[in-house]
Amino acid sequence: MEDLKVGLLTASGLSDKALNYLTKDDKILAIKGLIEEFLEPAGKSFIDELVYRYLLIKGDALGGKARNLAGSLGERKFLRTLLSVLNLAGIEYSWLDNESKKWIDKSKKVEGIERRIKSIHWVRSKSNRILVMNSNIPIVKKNVDFLILDGKAEDLKTGKKSIIHSSQKLHCIGRVKRWH
Repeated sequence: MEDLKVGLLTASGLSDKALNYLTKDDKILAIKGLIEEFLEPAGKSFIDELVYRYLLIKGDALGGKARNLAGSLGERKFLRTLLSVLNLAGIEYSWLDNESKKWIDKSKKVEGIERRIKSIHWVRSKSNRILVMNSNIPIVKKNVDFLILDGKAEDLKTGKKSIIHSSQKLHCIGRVKRWH
């Protein structure tokens, strides 16, 4: 349906600017990817998923409070997805509670965990990884939504001794709230 194409392209993660550089086939492929990767797995909740993804992409146009809400929802969804993947893969992890500033083992059930996570540490194939949420990192000199580092939980300290000051340990930097 031609009327839905623009909204579906936006929900698939493409900005208005990006659409100028894509062919018709690229756009069809993006919509198929949205349907196969996100809408079909959502089952009966596909409408909520579609609306959520559209609003997340259009967050910049929504204004202050709505943009923050979309970012917060995006962050929580990202964390829930990551925790699900770790659990399904049988990977042990611990997480740093933003309130108590203590590392908590995954086995402890905590209400609203995705609202309280500051960092997650896990080990996979002898590689230690730390995900840090909403942190100001020296290499880009600004706050980022998340970063993944090669290191152990105890390497995440306060001040200049923290692993976030070691660009050699940086694995990736990401944004959740605003996609351009």
